[in-house]
Amino acid sequence: MIKIFSPFEQFTVVPFIDFKIFSNFFGFIDLSITNQTFVIFYFVLIIYFFYLSVLNPKTYSLYMIPSYPQFIIEFYYKRIYRHFQTILKEDVDQYITVLVTLFIYLLGLNLMGMIPFSFSVTSQPACTVFLACVVYYSSVLHTIKKKGSPIFFLFLPSSVSFFNGFILFPIETLSFFIKPISMGLRLCLNMLVSHIMVKVLSGFLWALMISSGSLFFLHLIPAFGLVLILALDVAFCLVQAFIFTTLAAMFIKQILDSHLH
Repeated sequence: MIKIFSPFEQFTVVPFIDFKIFSNFFGFIDLSITNQTFVIFYFVLIIYFFYLSVLNPKTYSLYMIPSYPQFIIEFYYKRIYRHFQTILKEDVDQYITVLVTLFIYLLGLNLMGMIPFSFSVTSQPACTVFLACVVYYSSVLHTIKKKGSPIFFLFLPSSVSFFNGFILFPIETLSFFIKPISMGLRLCLNMLVSHIMVKVLSGFLWALMISSGSLFFLHLIPAFGLVLILALDVAFCLVQAFIFTTLAAMFIKQILDSHLH
């Protein structure tokens, strides 16, 4: 049983509203409102109102002369665009909106997992693996629709002999299903370890800070360590969101340049 101050407490899914339906085919389907649902909804709400605050209230569009928040957004958007342009080349305009949205979504959820008594959504394998599968397989379907090639050619390169195809087909098939799973688990495990370490070290440093003794001012030294740990975790959240989105862009480019030509 998980104790109230356990480092694993922030990863426990707690249902707020129990709602389950029964299906003859799937059995019981759990549609309960949990703390994970609340964190995702709250983050989407924050992004929505932030977006409205940037818009011109008269025209509900961006300002011709950028305001300071709009200038900051456009500044980082251009740099993110250039980064993905080096990966996707001429196809960047088709996927940049999805990739930027994915980056902001992951970064926000990573940072919200740092809030005390909050819930770490990106430390749940069901969330990260599902998100990776959606990005990967939707790009596969979009590429098949765009190029008009059957999905069979994803697993078997063109102009390959029967013997080599007999060997490559199971390897390509296994790779097709493992790539998004490994991509999602990578983010999940990194954030899981990161949040556990931050909570354990923060609790240790806080215990040193509130301890009594004659050398009171020496007890304030761990406060600088606490700030440093939190700053490193913020940077780690940023890096993990950036890596996940970059891997998504690389997978998309790999699919575009695969056997669908």
